[in-house]
Amino acid sequence: MYVCVFISYPMKILHTADWHIGKNLLKVPLDQDFLHFSEWLKSYLFEENIDVLMVSGDIFDYANPSHQDLKTYYKLLIDIQKSGVQTIITGGNHDSPGLLNGPREILNSLNITVLGSFISDHPERHLVPVYKNNELMCIVLAVPYLREKDLRMSKSASENIFEQDNSAAVKAIYDELTLWAKKLYPENTPLLAMGHLHLYGSLTSDSEREIHIGNLMGCLLIFLMKILNTLHWDIFTNLRK
Repeated sequence: MYVCVFISYPMKILHTADWHIGKNLLKVPLDQDFLHFSEWLKSYLFEENIDVLMVSGDIFDYANPSHQDLKTYYKLLIDIQKSGVQTIITGGNHDSPGLLNGPREILNSLNITVLGSFISDHPERHLVPVYKNNELMCIVLAVPYLREKDLRMSKSASENIFEQDNSAAVKAIYDELTLWAKKLYPENTPLLAMGHLHLYGSLTSDSEREIHIGNLMGCLLIFLMKILNTLHWDIFTNLRK
């Protein structure tokens, strides 16, 4: 997904997701395929003069990726950083939050923001400001895949999750972040939301693992239009047929 933001200066934002580093297809490793993707991505960022790269979850295919998969991931981040592109990464249901968050402080110094799991006691940390020429262009609501414990620990969402209303619980978190953004940043600053979600009525493919949230299995109920009413743009992934 490609988004162009105009305030005083044009800004280009590229959104991608579901890299699934380390994935095998019919027992055939897709390592070379990802390397081809990496080369294409680096070229595209340069050729299109992209300002911000957003990656919405499922960086790895397994929670415990191999040493080679980690090397591939970090090498790509270093190459992207050299191009001067601001990068925002959130975790998906396939990812280990602890593994993604481990080098977070080091990556922050390289203008790479990583949020592997939801920080319920400091939700404002999920607000990532984007600047160009020292002007605030937009605020990114960098929301990773929301597990049941994330919804239960969030004060804004816990009441709904206990009532088995998962869609309202997720919306409550986005509403809370929207309020934080309005409190901490100038009025009318564009908001752009990231998410890694399964939608009601969608179907999982043969390669997709089962998703469990409380007593529900499969699809998370999300009322997108309720969220869209409060944001300028939304970016979601894991939209299944």
